Formats: sequence, structure tokens, C-alpha cells
Amino acid sequence: TKTSWLRLVLSCTKIRSTVLNDQFFSSLLGRSVPTTGLTSNPPNALKSGDAEYCPVVPMTPTDLCPCQSGLRAVRCCQMPAVAVPPPNAAQHVVPVVERAMQAHRQGANDVAANLCVEALELAPDRPVALHILAQIRRAEGKLDAAEALLRRLLSFDPNNLDATNDLALFLFDRGNRNDAEAYARMAMRLAPTHPQSHNMMGIVATETGRPRIGEYHYRKVLELTGERDPIVLANLAWALKGQGRMEE
Repeated sequence: TKTSWLRLVLSCTKIRSTVLNDQFFSSLLGRSVPTTGLTSNPPNALKSGDAEYCPVVPMTPTDLCPCQSGLRAVRCCQMPAVAVPPPNAAQHVVPVVERAMQAHRQGANDVAANLCVEALELAPDRPVALHILAQIRRAEGKLDAAEALLRRLLSFDPNNLDATNDLALFLFDRGNRNDAEAYARMAMRLAPTHPQSHNMMGIVATETGRPRIGEYHYRKVLELTGERDPIVLANLAWALKGQGRMEE
């Protein structure tokens, strides 16, 4: 029902770690992708040069990308892999990204988006700029752009937990449940003790006809947080109902 759907999405939003907090973004500024942990790209991650969201047509260097990200196509969905600079070559964009972070925190999304585009034109692999711009494009209803940006972020930084959970929820909302589950599972591998990883997996499992698995993950959320969050309890009740356990 519409009510249960809203309850599920609200739960994912409430429990999730703060995606745009200062510590998270500052820790990523100017740093290269970690070499430890998971190193393989998430399933269906967008690689440099892919054009999954854009028609494959000849583009001039000044043409904007058809996905509506605001970037030129040669710096977006039709970017060749050789266009990505080495990490130490993009340090001069760090102040631009910091200004974008500040503008986004203050609600100046137009300013933040322009600054992100400026940074990404110079250094297309900056995860913070990609993440902020994806958030803004999603809020504007430019869903293809938001998805392309998140996938590209994960192609550069496959260990990024917040972006992985963001993309899982985003794809779930768009009805792409197969890819949503793939990224939810990736989040579980990245952070098996993170409440949001379990919450997202619980949502996907319950809504794809596997309420017993959903129950397990919702109970893990309650265990890991140590709180009896009413939305998580409601989601758990939904999973129990799906198993016919009405009394519980």
C-alpha cells in the first residue's frame, strides 16, 4: 500500500548515516580510492566511457551531456578513461569542492551544482563533487543524471558505503529491484555491522516476497542500534505479517 511504501522509505531515510556530514566529505577530499577492503566494482557500475544513459551519437567537446547532469558529455557519460587525471593532479579543485559543500549545507543548491560542475570538469573522479551533484539532480527530478553520477562515483570509489546505500535506495524507488538488491548486498559486504546496510536489505527482501529474510535484517537493525525505533518496528511488523504471524 502507499502507506507501507512511505513507511519503508522513511525508515531508510531516518536510520541512514548522514551522507552529507562534514567529516565524511572532508575525509574524501583529495584522497585516492582505498586499496584495502573490497576492490572490485559494484555490479553494473558505470565505467568511464560508458554511455548507458545517453544515446551514442557524435558529440562535440562543448555539447552538454543528454543525461542532464550539467556536465559536458566528454566529462560525463561519454568520457574516455584516459580523461581521468591521477589523484595528485587534482589538488587545486579541493577548494572548489569545499565551497560546494558549504553552499549545499546552506541550501544554495544552484551555487553548489555550478561549483560541482566546475570541479568535475577539471577532475571528473572527485567522489564528493559527484555525490553532491547527484543529490541535487535527484532533488530536481533529473533521475537519469542522478543515477549516472552515483554509478560513476562507485566506479571510481567502490568502497563508498554512503553512495552504495544511496544508489540501492534510489534504484529501489525507480523500480529496478534487481540492481537495488545487488547494491544492498554490496553494502552488506562493505559494512556488515552498519544498521543502514541491514535496513536497506530488509526493505528489498520484504518487498520482493522474502519476509523471513526481511525480518532477520530488521531485527539486526534493532540489535545494532539498541533502540526500538517505531518505523523499524513497523517494518518488522510488516515482514511478520507477510509470514502470516499476525499475533506477533
